[in-house]
Amino acid sequence: MTVANSRFDTGWTSFQSELRALAAQAGLALSADQLAALERFARALAEAGRRLNLTSIAAPRAIMTLHLLDALSALPELTAELAQLGPAKAPLALADIGTGGGVPGIPLKLAQPRFALTLIESAGKKVRFLERQIRTLGLTRTRALQSRVEALGRDDGHRARYDVAVARGVARLPTLLEYALPLVRQGGLVLAYKGPGLPDEFAAAQDALRILGGETARVIPVIIPGAAVTRRVAVFRKTRDTPARYPRGQGQPRRRPL
Repeated sequence: MTVANSRFDTGWTSFQSELRALAAQAGLALSADQLAALERFARALAEAGRRLNLTSIAAPRAIMTLHLLDALSALPELTAELAQLGPAKAPLALADIGTGGGVPGIPLKLAQPRFALTLIESAGKKVRFLERQIRTLGLTRTRALQSRVEALGRDDGHRARYDVAVARGVARLPTLLEYALPLVRQGGLVLAYKGPGLPDEFAAAQDALRILGGETARVIPVIIPGAAVTRRVAVFRKTRDTPARYPRGQGQPRRRPL
């Protein structure tokens, strides 16, 4: 083992036992196989994070709390949505917008294999990393697409095809809703992982919600065991079809938010 690898392994020895304990504090029960897979994914993020601009976080404990447990904070909401679909439609079609290194999508998939996951990312080097993780982790019903989300929102193969869209750290709500609502079916959900600035973003997003056919469903306060951060998951439901002109292209949702 090289010196560099020794440094990399420091702190991973008790990773799975710590993750099991912290997940249990959040009301999540993870199997031995799930814990092992989550550790493999965490190690891949730590190893490639800076090189591929996936994350600046490399410490095992920080990856555990700020990536894995943060991602899994939406799992109870998604599991409840999956149950409402009923046995006739067991998979829940889940789109992870601007996924970067695969968070929150891959941790959610590892915790709930019944999700049919589409990872959406515009950077080719990140998509290649995601494809390696899909193979390495043996993820079924999972794909990584290299595309701008605005293009997929105008593509009949993706528009209104998803039960849920999730996004973390992608854009402020007015822009994010224009990316996400066109992708989900009527009655589907958009889950936005947000921090302490959520109230201001909510106020700015009301016109976008009205125009795009959504409404606020609820806000879930999130306590991440082992991390002193303020997090919330904002949940929006699509109640009407999104007008055909949305999402706008050529970067307009970001440059000129609704």
